[in-house]
Amino acid sequence: AEAKGSVFGEGAGIIVLENKEHAKKRGAKIYAEIAGTGQSSNINSDYKRLEPDGKGIAAAVEMAMTEANIKPQQLDLIIPHGTGIPEDDLAESKGLEAVLGKAIATIPAWPTKSMLSNTSAAGGALDVIAAAFAISQGKIPAAKNLNKKAAGCNLNIVMEPIQKDINNVLCCSYTHGGQTAAVVLKKTDLMS
Repeated sequence: AEAKGSVFGEGAGIIVLENKEHAKKRGAKIYAEIAGTGQSSNINSDYKRLEPDGKGIAAAVEMAMTEANIKPQQLDLIIPHGTGIPEDDLAESKGLEAVLGKAIATIPAWPTKSMLSNTSAAGGALDVIAAAFAISQGKIPAAKNLNKKAAGCNLNIVMEPIQKDINNVLCCSYTHGGQTAAVVLKKTDLMS
């Protein structure tokens, strides 16, 4: 509720994607599996902001959830883009709620930028890496720098670390100017 904007940072992340059978054959450590992806765009006349209803995020999330063939209640974690820009965070929350419905209030949400800063183009990769580690470690860290959620934000933001079995994680990402993306990662039976 008291956010004043994003803190920009520098960062990079590398994710190796490969066929499950190839990874298994070479004995690779498998952190997670991509179950579904979605992409869209928001068309807002003020390109510096998301659409107030988060339609672009909603479209990407709906595609990813459909491809992953899971229901909202099967999500164990949401990693929102969460920039700390109040209007955008509220729009993203509304877009997520449009797809996830009432389940949004019970699924833990971990906005990583509260610790990593907004690394712009690297942010999506860093979030996917965080999701893969959450799955492999069975742990969701607490969000930082949050005293009070903004009115209308119904995300269940993690305030204390949670140790739990994590099977499905939804990551959301967007850029100012229109692009939105979502990916669902799942625990794989090939984890080593």
